[in-house]
Amino acid sequence: MTRFYRFLFHFHPSPIWTDALRIGVCTTLLVDMLLLKADFPALYGADHFVDMPLLALKQDFPAIQLDPLSQHLVWVAYVGSCLAVICRYRPRMALVLLLILHQLIFTGHTLFAYGFDYLAASALWYAVFAPTTRKSPWHSPILRTLQMHLCAVYAVGGINKAFGAGWWDGHALWKAVVQPGYPTGIPVSLLEQLPEPCWAVGGWLVIALELTYPVFIWWRPTRRFSLWGIIAMHTGIALMMGLYLFSALMMVLNLAAFYYPYLPFYKQLLPRIPFMVKPLRTHAPRSETPAQASAADTKRTENAC
Repeated sequence: MTRFYRFLFHFHPSPIWTDALRIGVCTTLLVDMLLLKADFPALYGADHFVDMPLLALKQDFPAIQLDPLSQHLVWVAYVGSCLAVICRYRPRMALVLLLILHQLIFTGHTLFAYGFDYLAASALWYAVFAPTTRKSPWHSPILRTLQMHLCAVYAVGGINKAFGAGWWDGHALWKAVVQPGYPTGIPVSLLEQLPEPCWAVGGWLVIALELTYPVFIWWRPTRRFSLWGIIAMHTGIALMMGLYLFSALMMVLNLAAFYYPYLPFYKQLLPRIPFMVKPLRTHAPRSETPAQASAADTKRTENAC
């Protein structure tokens, strides 16, 4: 219990991880809302695709029904809250408002919600409770909770994939890439030319990355390989399945949890001073003794006369 207590409360991370978490999450949500602007009234307004009584049957908690005026106000409030957090203007208050709006708009309508919305809600909870001061004692427990949460997510995902035969022979990976409804960044005609063993190897790599993540991410010599392997996996998901926002949010969470907290102090300051140039090394001038200074003054007086 003592070791776990030290692990949970006595870790001193680089405080820049909170900025990375808040700004990264809110930037992703801002892009999501901007892309949704044209379809927002049809999905969440008063004249949406599905009647409100039918939607209420699928709701676990209340969701808001927006008239033409309020839907514009809610959209502006959501975007404004994201911008306030990005600009570091009253971030805690803006995050609380953003979390409430996200719950009422997105996760409240379970018929339209999908994995990204629930993942974003979890990320917002962490961002709300993340400290806003450098010397807060809550850096360690909140960061450790986020780290263990990510380890649990990848461990469960890896175990589920390991028990599915489709991930060992590559069929599950192939179906995930070519199924309709997911615009890929790589042409399907190009992917069809890959030999079948490549898909099997890809499935093995995904299983290996997710199963070893909860172990290798804690060990300093292997943390870099595990972290950037997961980043590469989510980059592949973005390119092959078109899940750009989901991949971006997972990258933000991984970097905020296992990259920025371990940065040395001098690397934290460089991104905040974009035009800082390292000064040239010069020799310090030798100081004059009082006798040398007096002789120099006498010589200047004689020359003047």
